[in-house]
Amino acid sequence: MALIIPTIFAQSRIEFHNRLVKLAPLAKKLHIDIMDGQFVEIKSPPIAALPDLTKLSNTFEAHLMVRHPKKYFLPLKKKGVQKIIFHYESLKDAGEIFEIAKTIQNLKMSPFIALNPFTELSKVLFFLHKLDGIILMGVHPGKEHQLMDSSVLNKIKFLKSFNKKITIQIDGGVTLTNAKQLVQAGASILNTGSLVAEAQNPRETLIQLRLAAKND
Repeated sequence: MALIIPTIFAQSRIEFHNRLVKLAPLAKKLHIDIMDGQFVEIKSPPIAALPDLTKLSNTFEAHLMVRHPKKYFLPLKKKGVQKIIFHYESLKDAGEIFEIAKTIQNLKMSPFIALNPFTELSKVLFFLHKLDGIILMGVHPGKEHQLMDSSVLNKIKFLKSFNKKITIQIDGGVTLTNAKQLVQAGASILNTGSLVAEAQNPRETLIQLRLAAKND
């Protein structure tokens, strides 16, 4: 069964607090969207405004939808984040992947790279061994309530044929309908945003998604 990680998507400190309070009791792992208003149109609260996550029993990953990801690593580490997801599209050149991965690892965090829907997989194939995993964006980042791009399934299958051991995570457009297909194709981690966070019964919806993602 795939790991389902709920997302804290927020444009203000109050929104962040409300989602954190809602989601923290439901899942051990949580995903935080960090947005600078430049790489994507939406801007999330500054890292300084976030609570001390080390006081919680959850573990956190941060998805950096920002133009200059490196300056966020240490502040997020201090807040209690254990995994950093940076975008290929935010880099000046592919060679930066090695540098960034090593910087994240030196901070005792886990490096994952994210690819937007229209970025070719060939851009990162030969860097995957330096990373703990890859996130395929099912939608254009920075906005909820979007339908998943139909090319995601084929991308997952291709990555698995290239490297059977690579951890593949899907972010954006995950639903009760497509979750099982994504897992059967080879994804092992699914993020869920508004589907769970905005549900009338978030706990029940998360349970349903976990069941839907079973690969029996």
